[in-house]
Amino acid sequence: MDAYQLQIEQSIMPDTAFEALIVAGLVALLLAATAAAVMVLAAGLALGVSATVRHVGEIFILPALVYVLITVPGWRVKLIKAAVLCAAFALPILAVSFRNYGWPSSISLARHVRGRDHLRPGRGGRGLRHADAARLRAALCPSPGQQARGPDWLDHGATSPIKYVVPPPGMPHVTMAANFSRRVFEQQPGRVAARSAGTRS
Repeated sequence: MDAYQLQIEQSIMPDTAFEALIVAGLVALLLAATAAAVMVLAAGLALGVSATVRHVGEIFILPALVYVLITVPGWRVKLIKAAVLCAAFALPILAVSFRNYGWPSSISLARHVRGRDHLRPGRGGRGLRHADAARLRAALCPSPGQQARGPDWLDHGATSPIKYVVPPPGMPHVTMAANFSRRVFEQQPGRVAARSAGTRS
């Protein structure tokens, strides 16, 4: 089976958990205006955990916060519940980030997304596939035979240049590959376009 098919199949359970957490958070949030602050705490925790399952869940803090500020009576109670919501929402995100990477040098939910130069896996191989090794003369440039194996192999193959070329100190392999890939797209756009279209430049 294609690797992407397997990836789609394994995503069924995370999506189910993500949706269940969102529903739980919204139900708790609907009770937040009239109930004790514990419901706001529950809503924040549920929505915060959803962001650790699917990172797009990070956006839910904004509508949740607006809802609390509009529906809760009294400014003092509004501010208290808003603060509880934000703290509860941030707690699971910080816990997962701390577990994965430590504090504070590389706090992040996603292992391959940290700062503007950190791109997701799968982006490095695309640039390497189109790179003109003769003109770039870089250690990371694959041979024509390696390029023929495609971007998936360049990203994940055990003998791909991404795996064995030593990056500069303090730079992960994925960052080095992403930076190189971006430069290929910037410096050789004609070659990239031609090869993507199935022709030679």
